[in-house]
Amino acid sequence: MSSQTSHRRRRRLLGVVVTKSFCLVPYRLRFRLVVAIARVAAFLQHRFFKVNMAQYRVDGPGEVMLVRAMDVLTRYGCEFEPELEFERHDLLEEGLAARHGVMVVGPHAMLNTLILRHVIDRGYPTVAFAAIPYYPVAGRREPMQMVQPSNVALLRARSALREGKIVTALIDRRSPNSSAIIFSDHLLKLGVLLEARVLFFSTRLDGAKVIMTFHPPALDALSAEFVAFTEEHRRRRSTCSCASCLSAIAAREAAAVT
Repeated sequence: MSSQTSHRRRRRLLGVVVTKSFCLVPYRLRFRLVVAIARVAAFLQHRFFKVNMAQYRVDGPGEVMLVRAMDVLTRYGCEFEPELEFERHDLLEEGLAARHGVMVVGPHAMLNTLILRHVIDRGYPTVAFAAIPYYPVAGRREPMQMVQPSNVALLRARSALREGKIVTALIDRRSPNSSAIIFSDHLLKLGVLLEARVLFFSTRLDGAKVIMTFHPPALDALSAEFVAFTEEHRRRRSTCSCASCLSAIAAREAAAVT
């Protein structure tokens, strides 16, 4: 048996043990516990392993640890209910009520995948885009069927918007320059063309709270506003407040501006 295979088996065994332990916790308390564990793990990682905040592209250490913990529980079948707080959720509800469709896009922030759980829990009719056909939904056993990028993907989005549904996607992509924000605006243009409600969204860990924010951009400056919105998410993500991390973040943001 190779060392790599042995390592995978140990990781799987650890995941099963952790998941079974979490399943003993009352359902309504599981998410709060996983948030607390993620915050402690993020602190310990920085305190003892000296992980510099400058390496994180969009998320902070708290978001990264929380998503990793949720992924383990979801993969091994432990159900839980994410507790979200919202900023400007009324914009989403108003867009649905108008029946012209809602285009909801955001950056590849790790907690943004919670939008899938949110629309399922609320029963919102939604078409979501991703590179894989089925995407795991945090705290649920059943994944969500996705639309993969293709020549007909925009046609699917157009049909969904005309039916008054939500169309959601994370539209940025990784750049060789980690500070640069590169994205495709095809869905944005489609939303404007069909007179759908266009919203940006991001999700972050703020202390012990997970907050999902919706923002209505100016339709005549969508690209510039998406860049600004993503930068604002970077500033509001969970951070370490030590001098070395704050100086590294400031240097990276200054380099991005120049």
